[in-house]
Amino acid sequence: MDKVDPKRIKDILIVRIGKIGDIIATSFVFEVIKKNNPGINITLITKETNKNVLCYNPSIDRIHYVGSGIRRYIQLLSLRKKKYDLILDFNDNSSQTTKLIFSCFNGSVKCGYDFPLYEKYLDVKIPQLPKNDSHIIDRMKRFLIEAGFTNYEELVKPFMYLGEQEEKEALISLLPFKGKKIIALNISAGAETRFWNTKNWIELIKRISGLGSEYSFVLLSVKENEKEAFEILKNYPDGNAIKPFYSSFQHFACYIKNAYMLITPDTSAVHAAASFGVPVIALYPDSIWNFSSWRPYKTPNRAIMSGTESINSILIEEVFNNFVELNNEIVNNGK
Repeated sequence: MDKVDPKRIKDILIVRIGKIGDIIATSFVFEVIKKNNPGINITLITKETNKNVLCYNPSIDRIHYVGSGIRRYIQLLSLRKKKYDLILDFNDNSSQTTKLIFSCFNGSVKCGYDFPLYEKYLDVKIPQLPKNDSHIIDRMKRFLIEAGFTNYEELVKPFMYLGEQEEKEALISLLPFKGKKIIALNISAGAETRFWNTKNWIELIKRISGLGSEYSFVLLSVKENEKEAFEILKNYPDGNAIKPFYSSFQHFACYIKNAYMLITPDTSAVHAAASFGVPVIALYPDSIWNFSSWRPYKTPNRAIMSGTESINSILIEEVFNNFVELNNEIVNNGK
């Protein structure tokens, strides 16, 4: 089938079943589609865990949040009667969830990656770029172009919309650091192999602090890593490092937005930083496809890949040297 004509589309269903980092990386898709045709009504199906990420996004007209297991199956079946002009699935691994949607949902045109699992349901089949040497955002950009949407390169980047109240609360916490260069250190990640040793963070703060008094530090972590965060803080009783209270990913993203630089092993934080243009140093395990797919996008950065499955193989000296290089780059570019 030929490519779709965005000007003739009224209702579109987008499927993105993924984690927080997936949905932030996908966020530009909504912007590009609306730029092609502001009159398109966008409905999104995604995980319940993404509610806090998407709650202020003005480009999505309706969101269906689904759970997991049999509950997801029941939720999806209850949605299948609505008719859409176009169904797009951006999940770049084949899945039974996508197969169910393509086989049961009422879509005039169904468009997805060319996977055998649901090949017979597709009207437009999208070839996939190799994961080992392409960024996830570039793969989705190619998807949109192949489907028939005009590309607007200035929109091809992560987007994150923040709540006014959440940002106000974050800024109040940061008042003691007014005029300082705030370094956000996100010590949490979704896997044990992406956890950098607490002693490494303590030493890194010590070395950066040794460069001058203009640096202050905000420690970000999930609740499960608060013990490690406070262990780090014990080494800096002068108040130049804090662990702020926050109750949502919105707050987490607000602290990143107001940072001078982010250092993190977690890709959801990487993409949040990219949405605000915040420079980032990102730590990755030894996985070429993961490194290529999820590295920082369109923001000043240094991406460091470990020589092993664990990022603990990344030396303090390597992270510190990359900090110095990136900091010099920022200063020279007049940020």
